[in-house]
Amino acid sequence: MSATRIRSRITTSIHTQPAEAHSGSVHCPHQLHRSSIITTQVLRWLLSPTSTPALLSVKPRTRSLLGHTRFAHSTSTKHTITPPKLKAKSTGTASAWDIPVTPLHSATYREVHRSGNAGLLGAATSNPATPSVTTSGAPRPKDTNSFIPEVSLQDPNIDYWKVYQAQRDKKHKPTITELLRLHDWLSTRPLMTNDIASRSTLLIKEMHKRRLRFNINLYNNLIQHHIKRNKFDDAQRVLDQMAEYREVLKADRSMRQRTLALLLAMYLKSGNEPQLQALVDREPSSSAPSSSSEVGGEALSQTMADFLKWSKGLQLNNESIERVKTIFHGIQERTCSPNTPRFTHLLQRQFEDNRPQDAYRLMNHILDIGFHPNAYTVSSIMSGLLNARLYNEAIHIWDRIKEDPEARSDQVLLNSLLSALCQDPTQFPTARELWSQILVNPEIKPDVITFSNMLNGYFRAKDPSSAMMLWDQMRERPYSIKPNAIMYNAVMTGLFHNHLPKEAMAIFDQMIARKDMVLPLDTFQIMIKGLLSVRDSENLSKVLLKMDEVGVEKNAATYTIITDTLFSQRDAEAAKQVADLMTERKIAKNAVTYSAIIAGLVNVGDFERAQRLFKEMQEEGHRPTTHTFGAMMQGAFKAGDVELAESMAQLAIQNTKEGMSAGAYSIMISGYSNLLMMDKADHWFQEFRRAVVHSSPSSSLPYPSSSSSLPSDFVYADGPKITWRIFYVQLKACVEHRLWGPADRVLRAMEDLGFESNVPKLTRLIRRVEDIRAAHPEQFPSRPPVTA
Repeated sequence: MSATRIRSRITTSIHTQPAEAHSGSVHCPHQLHRSSIITTQVLRWLLSPTSTPALLSVKPRTRSLLGHTRFAHSTSTKHTITPPKLKAKSTGTASAWDIPVTPLHSATYREVHRSGNAGLLGAATSNPATPSVTTSGAPRPKDTNSFIPEVSLQDPNIDYWKVYQAQRDKKHKPTITELLRLHDWLSTRPLMTNDIASRSTLLIKEMHKRRLRFNINLYNNLIQHHIKRNKFDDAQRVLDQMAEYREVLKADRSMRQRTLALLLAMYLKSGNEPQLQALVDREPSSSAPSSSSEVGGEALSQTMADFLKWSKGLQLNNESIERVKTIFHGIQERTCSPNTPRFTHLLQRQFEDNRPQDAYRLMNHILDIGFHPNAYTVSSIMSGLLNARLYNEAIHIWDRIKEDPEARSDQVLLNSLLSALCQDPTQFPTARELWSQILVNPEIKPDVITFSNMLNGYFRAKDPSSAMMLWDQMRERPYSIKPNAIMYNAVMTGLFHNHLPKEAMAIFDQMIARKDMVLPLDTFQIMIKGLLSVRDSENLSKVLLKMDEVGVEKNAATYTIITDTLFSQRDAEAAKQVADLMTERKIAKNAVTYSAIIAGLVNVGDFERAQRLFKEMQEEGHRPTTHTFGAMMQGAFKAGDVELAESMAQLAIQNTKEGMSAGAYSIMISGYSNLLMMDKADHWFQEFRRAVVHSSPSSSLPYPSSSSSLPSDFVYADGPKITWRIFYVQLKACVEHRLWGPADRVLRAMEDLGFESNVPKLTRLIRRVEDIRAAHPEQFPSRPPVTA
């Protein structure tokens, strides 16, 4: 086809479009006239690489025509297209099309400059960061003719303002996208010099003429520049411009608060007491400002840390800083005074709403402005931070209040902090640092609970030698702490967990050698379980004999521990004999006993007897627990009875307070995966994900902070944990039986949850699936394209 015929076809196609396509909004892109679709397809084809001189001569014209199908989506469900207005240009450049600004463009500007500008309220025509979409749904090539590139592609050594001026000298009118990119470039300048300030002022005027919305921080940067040079009249003129431009007042709250911080600093530096007092006396409003007055009459609601950050470089003296602290002190006293039930309730409410960082900032703020929190307030903030796993933040608050006599950072609070740190092995180094501070502080004397926490921490960290050194140190001077039964039990439990049964038996001998020590049932149960687990029959006989000597009666918990341990060692016959012995001696079984025995019978393959015991449990009036239903689900899958497993799952959801646990979901998913019923496995996995989202209670561990490292076994999704085994069992079944569709679903679920495996056998499965997908993509379902 010749170049002349191509030009003729393009021109005919454009001029035969319906008239309403140029005069107003039309329907959604997929409902456009067929001629528009054909036109766009021809233009895309023309831009494909070719060496024909005739086609190359047509390309400048086609590039300008490609701008015709730019979309702007409103927030409503109806899509509209704002057609461009064609302007005659002497040069065939990409800017030959000029898009009129409408409110519909405000939604797309956030997509244009999403790199580092979270508070933008802009308007733009298309998204330069992602390929534009034509009426046929195919991506359009990136615009390479713009004299200001995207933010991510800008050269730091180029002064784009000079480039902008050069284009203006050539009578080239910048497009809206180019103005927005220039605005972003100016906003990222490290220093607001006089030259940058004048350029920003000119750009603001230009953008106002084009009715273009932009970032309020450009105003704030100008205001800060003028205040720094004591040019308060110039700063006020910028504030007046903001008041005239009402859309700026709808900016993000933090941006508006930055403006108020600059106002406060300006009034302090200029000595404008009437305006300063008027700003301080403003009452807080829950709604966003809507009037055209100064920032809508919004009240100061920022922290002292925010003010110091926003006013940095304004040369405020110490007197002014103290004055600001006094102002914020008065505002806090007037709105919600600390050390009152209302303030403590506010802190607790923030934790309940999964906003622990807000509570942490608020607590730091009241400390910054000179308040002295009482013991109840300190206890609330510390317990909330520890429950949220914000350990570093809790330590920071502790360091700030431990010297405050009004806070009364007593031994109870210290023990709570130490206990939380010792329970998480990843935080135990922080606990050891705190322990070192305790030892050198003469005002703090460790008690029994303090030492117990540290002993537990050492055992959890797999450091039994340090634990035993601490055990000996505790009983010597200057502490001379006499261990009680609880401490003995903790040490014996820790030694068994660290595979040191002989040392545990030695501690037990020390315990029974004390004449003043009353041996509780818990002590014998710990020893029975530990010695059974290592099959130490000789020492087990000694413990049982001592139990009879001191007259401690065996109860259901004792038999439960024995049967559970025997089942875990696959000694089914012995475990069944103990269970029968309970029946012969008429020892009443409780729900825990029934659940343990049922689970043990399922594990050894005696599902028939487990079913009889499950029926007996209900006849005796004991309500099955989630653990009981989980054991029955597992047994049903082993027996191939899928319907029974489903009915047990439904009963667990309906008849238990906690519903399906993570372990119960894992049983359903792994059971169906082992039976190669991958659709059902995926169904229960999606149910698990939905349960995870809906169940995240405030008292659980909602969102781990950056200061906390998570166990590698779990991925957190809004609170509860999804164990890696759920992914592993599905992938393993898919790989073994070459089920690539379900395998791809599992990988996508892992990507959605942000799960990264550091478990070797799961990582090997993931890599194998990815390698097969790369080598044989036809065996995998096609994925939808990634959208911005």
